[in-house]
Amino acid sequence: MTAIERVRFLAASEHRVEILHSLADESFSPAGLRDRAAVSRATIHRVLDSFEEYGWVRRTDGEYVATAAGRLVLERFEVVRDTAAEVDALSEFLTEFECARELPLPLDDYDIVTASRGDPHAAAEYFVSSIPTDASQLRALLPTVVPMFNRACEPLIEDGASVELVLSPSAGKTSQESYPDDFEQARSLDSLSLFISPEAFGYGLSMFDENVFLGAYDDAGRLQSCLHSTDSDLHEWAVSTFRAVRGDATEIGLDRPKPQP
Repeated sequence: MTAIERVRFLAASEHRVEILHSLADESFSPAGLRDRAAVSRATIHRVLDSFEEYGWVRRTDGEYVATAAGRLVLERFEVVRDTAAEVDALSEFLTEFECARELPLPLDDYDIVTASRGDPHAAAEYFVSSIPTDASQLRALLPTVVPMFNRACEPLIEDGASVELVLSPSAGKTSQESYPDDFEQARSLDSLSLFISPEAFGYGLSMFDENVFLGAYDDAGRLQSCLHSTDSDLHEWAVSTFRAVRGDATEIGLDRPKPQP
């Protein structure tokens, strides 16, 4: 029997997963497993015989317990199962988010809001309303100018939060041409570091302390889907991604000439 066939055998029934999970924690007799899993005696023995053949469990004094191999198979199987479930739940966001393949799925926790025809501003409103007003640090990659975001972050800046913003080329141009006063004010703030990336990016990434917000935008620059999470692996990925983009960007300060539009 091949490895794929063995995994297929495990995945074909939740009872089989439950039995292996029980044996990973402690030893059980067939009768004890039958009571725990609420399946027939014949089913218990068939599953145990298969697991023993695969090397996933061993029998001692009439009881079964998972081997190291069985516990490892269960651990990896549950990761794949949980990832598949999360991908299904996040399918719309992953389809639209530019860096979907890089995300460290599955996530421990997250909220996601997607715009719809009936509520086209749902994602943007969720994003702005969820911004932590007591954050001490903000780092963000902004593909487009969102005045609502700027206004929502004003209290953070006033309270002295450390802010680093990296604008896409188009966002930098729009900021200078359409919001020149705000752009100049941003350049003058000691607590705010402003950068313009030489490369375009079509996704949004904001970190308010440990809170990570990811944004998927449509071709017109409208926020279509917003994901919020405090997952530690996602935060690590977000920090790495931000630093990589910021590293190639040009910092815009009062002592530097403004870039040409």
